[in-house]
Amino acid sequence: MATLLSQPRQVHFKRCAINAPGLHLRVNDPARRGEVEKQGLDITQFIQRVEIFESIFENTITATLVLLEDIGLIEFVPIVGVESVLIEFSVDDDKGEEQNYRRIFRVTKVHDMSYPAHGFRLYTIELATHEFVQSVSSRISRVYTNVSAAAAVADVMLRDLGVTMRPDSVEKTFGTIDVTIPNYTPLQAINYFTLISQTNTTPRESNFLFYETLKGFYFRSIRQLIATGKDAPLKTFKVDPGAITGDKKVDDETVRNSLMRIHQDQSFDLLMDIAGGMLRSRMVHFDFLARRVGGDPMYKKDIDSRYTDSFEKTTHLAKYPVYPINFDESVGKNTRIFTFPSNAWSKDSSYINAIERQQEQRIFESIVLRNRQLREIQHLQTLIDTPGHPDVHAGVVLDIQYPSSSALQRADVPSTAPVKQQPTPYYSGPHLVTAVRHVLAIRSNGAFEYRMHSRVCRDSLSSPLIGYTK
Repeated sequence: MATLLSQPRQVHFKRCAINAPGLHLRVNDPARRGEVEKQGLDITQFIQRVEIFESIFENTITATLVLLEDIGLIEFVPIVGVESVLIEFSVDDDKGEEQNYRRIFRVTKVHDMSYPAHGFRLYTIELATHEFVQSVSSRISRVYTNVSAAAAVADVMLRDLGVTMRPDSVEKTFGTIDVTIPNYTPLQAINYFTLISQTNTTPRESNFLFYETLKGFYFRSIRQLIATGKDAPLKTFKVDPGAITGDKKVDDETVRNSLMRIHQDQSFDLLMDIAGGMLRSRMVHFDFLARRVGGDPMYKKDIDSRYTDSFEKTTHLAKYPVYPINFDESVGKNTRIFTFPSNAWSKDSSYINAIERQQEQRIFESIVLRNRQLREIQHLQTLIDTPGHPDVHAGVVLDIQYPSSSALQRADVPSTAPVKQQPTPYYSGPHLVTAVRHVLAIRSNGAFEYRMHSRVCRDSLSSPLIGYTK
């Protein structure tokens, strides 16, 4: 039987406390009222499960608490939506060093209440960040002139949400923008800036995202996420039960990097890719002042955007496209039409120039490429269940090794012959982590286990599919 060389602590759940206006006045012990007013009421003993969710497609993180209690917190606090919850825990990283996490959430919902025993209640509390609640509760109308999209994002975060973005969490963007924000929420305004942002390096790519993880807020492009992740040493996860159950000794790294469960949720969705404009789409300018609608005035034709043409011009995790070259010719360009506000004709008007010199709006260069690359990065989706890793979060790149079959490994060997298990060469390789659910579940009194349910995605293949070569 295999034995571990050591057993790391992995996670230490330090504290979960709830606070509400006047909560300290309802504490029976007068000596504790000052402590409760300052630190809140510790509810760690009632926690059964904590889940914290982060995604590169979501602006802020969310969390849920599952409680089993017999003191009537719903009525005692009472929980009505004005409360805040502090969650604090620490995790041992691969080097054995402690990584601490401390975050305050707002209570937004209580649901799924049941009564498993007399006097006890089991229910779930939904939590959102203070920044999300503040964004939903406010609107901004503002003009940004001759500033970069990155600077505009940082400005909204500081002025409207009270968050100072770290310089290393904001990627520089190309050029400047002239934008009027028409009564958007702060996060809606930021999402608009991600829509029109282009990378500062050429060729320009238009796949910026604004999201939050346990480590903070980020404004980054998919290009930078992929490039940074592939340049760093990749953490490898694989399915290899023999390494755990067959060896005499198993080191911590093997256990930590073994997949408890792997489920390929989607390998492709042809109908969605066609309808969503990933394979082919048409771009149309709409110049309100010139009262003209059409293609690119420079080339005197419609703009036919094809997956085949753009694949090698944008950054991908692997080398080979997920669809064969020129497969998109079977899709009509008018299947998905993008109409853009433009000044392509009126920008050179003598009347307009007499007032002020107009910069040509090139928003179409962002929207169409962004649409395609966001579809691409979600083409192949896999769910993995692993032990908790403090250095794995939404936006990092992992090396995922899928089990293969004997026919793919050695086509000349009968399927009954013993073949050493090797990963499949097609899907295995770098994957972008698009979402992570951090799960801290009660194991015994005061002890929690830490697991991660992650969604990892690919926009390309490591080998060309059999039958298709370029």
